[in-house]
Amino acid sequence: MKKLLFMLCLALSATAYAQEDTAAVVVKQGDPEVRQTPEQLQESNLKDMTKITTAQLPEAVRKVVSNAHYRGTQTYYKRKDKDEYAIEVKEGEVSSFHFYNKNGQPINKQQ
Repeated sequence: MKKLLFMLCLALSATAYAQEDTAAVVVKQGDPEVRQTPEQLQESNLKDMTKITTAQLPEAVRKVVSNAHYRGTQTYYKRKDKDEYAIEVKEGEVSSFHFYNKNGQPINKQQ
């Protein structure tokens, strides 16, 4: 009986310690260093690009964009020194950027 009581006390102590230990961990909400204004985001995503019209997009890119059914206002860009294209889709205050090569294949951009 004493052994059972001892094991029970040991288990309860471990549980209390674990609960106490996790409560002491402070979690920061958000990281202010990674936040960008819409202007900063646009500038970093569209560096070395010029605005173009839909007619200036290669047919393959135009086809992918039309099939993607993006919601919101679309603005098109072309990189000055390469055949890379960007589509900015703005819905309200939220902008998203989608990058493609001249063949309509997505380009992964890590920002």
